[in-house]
Amino acid sequence: MEKLPNRKVKTILDNISDPRQKSLIEGILTEKVVSKVQCMSKKCRGRIVAHFVKNVNDNRETPEIVIKPTVNKKGVMFLLAYRPRLDGFAGFQCICGNDSRLSKAEMGVKGIENNAVTKKDLNEVFAKLTKKPATYTKVGGKLEIDNFVVTDI
Repeated sequence: MEKLPNRKVKTILDNISDPRQKSLIEGILTEKVVSKVQCMSKKCRGRIVAHFVKNVNDNRETPEIVIKPTVNKKGVMFLLAYRPRLDGFAGFQCICGNDSRLSKAEMGVKGIENNAVTKKDLNEVFAKLTKKPATYTKVGGKLEIDNFVVTDI
């Protein structure tokens, strides 16, 4: 996307009254928001639960990307938790109960499921991933990970 001049961004934002919507639009127009996360459960049906956002205060060559949960008008935050999984993908937990925080390789590994990870647990997960690597394919800027979709903006 071609970057808009600041005066055009300001003109667009001045016409938006909802502060939540204004913040999101500003992030997209200034290229701070890089992707959205949708919960694809039957209850949520594609509700946007979070955005991945560039940390604008990060001066490194490749800025840190942080996750920002979305909040509705009543102040309800739909994303309860997020974690990088050991298969290299992101895992999310939605308020509806949809939960992808554990990869298939991590499921059933006691130390990982109860947050007391040992070297043996990590070796077990690594062996599972070596035998059967996680395969999620990004198609057209969309990546579906266990009933969540991450879409580039």
